[in-house]
Amino acid sequence: MIDLPGLRTHIAEAGAAAMVWGVNDCCLFVADWVRIATALDPAVEWRGGYVDRRGAMRLLRRRGGLLAVVSAALDDLGLPRTDDPLTGDVGVVTATIAVRRGRTIVSPVAAIRIGRLWAVKGAAGMVGADLETIAAWRIVPNE
Repeated sequence: MIDLPGLRTHIAEAGAAAMVWGVNDCCLFVADWVRIATALDPAVEWRGGYVDRRGAMRLLRRRGGLLAVVSAALDDLGLPRTDDPLTGDVGVVTATIAVRRGRTIVSPVAAIRIGRLWAVKGAAGMVGADLETIAAWRIVPNE
């Protein structure tokens, strides 16, 4: 069973902290939750591998994009995929990441499921929204 107080604490703390690439960004927000819930770190291979947006995008491009990176990390941990994410599960979703010159920029981002919404860490802070799920993994706590 998911430690809901631990999940609430993680979301509150990550939401209160500034978004910092390589420390508290959308991917590490999710990876940190997986580590808290399972004692396994899906980001061990790329923690410390970038310190800014440019470095993060370079790392993702070299490894096939966000979905490929997240899929490899979570599949390697043995987390099962799910088509019915529950609170505490993690995923890759489609979200608006910016508006430039009147155009909405949509991109895959890492997220944590909270009820019927996905929690996403971004530059503007924590957002909870009903977003399109690209892929999701069940969090199986390490007991």
